[in-house]
Amino acid sequence: MIKIEELNKYDLGKFVRYDSQFNPGYGKIKSWNEHCIFVVFQCGDDWDKYRDYTGQSVSPLDLTFF
Repeated sequence: MIKIEELNKYDLGKFVRYDSQFNPGYGKIKSWNEHCIFVVFQCGDDWDKYRDYTGQSVSPLDLTFF
């Protein structure tokens, strides 16, 4: 679990693991708000340009730092 209230600007772009029973995976943090974290999961392995891709809304309960 990642605590949203502890995130800061240095956490942008960090890899996270999505711990889902149906679709586990990993991605990079693109942004967040008070309810969810937006993670880029698919960017054609071009992780240097992850900011150019759409982030998926994910519950912080399902994420851990990778």
